[in-house]
Amino acid sequence: MSLLPGRRVRWAALGAVACALVMGGIAYASIPGPDGVIHGCYLTNGNLRVIDSAASCKSNETSLNWNQQGVTGPSGPTGATGPTGPTGAKHLSPHLRASTLSYWTTLLRLRSSRSRCQPGVMC
Repeated sequence: MSLLPGRRVRWAALGAVACALVMGGIAYASIPGPDGVIHGCYLTNGNLRVIDSAASCKSNETSLNWNQQGVTGPSGPTGATGPTGPTGAKHLSPHLRASTLSYWTTLLRLRSSRSRCQPGVMC
């Protein structure tokens, strides 16, 4: 039995809605929970399983919860002062600084004047 074109569209729409509901349920049931807490259950032999925040542990399991990021701890003591570092490089002479500044200022002026050119016009 073949489906009529109208029925195919309805079945496709129904399938799309079903997929959207399933994907929404997966996104809603996320690990960690909305509060950032990861929920788990462990057995006495050390086996651990992570569960969704809406789920619960089995009767033979113990619940265990932890955060993705813990609380901030207290500040530690101030460390000892380190040794003095080596002497740095000598600064540029005033003349060299002025010429370098002049170079960069000229370069920036040239670039800004070029940006005002019209398309197709050589500047």
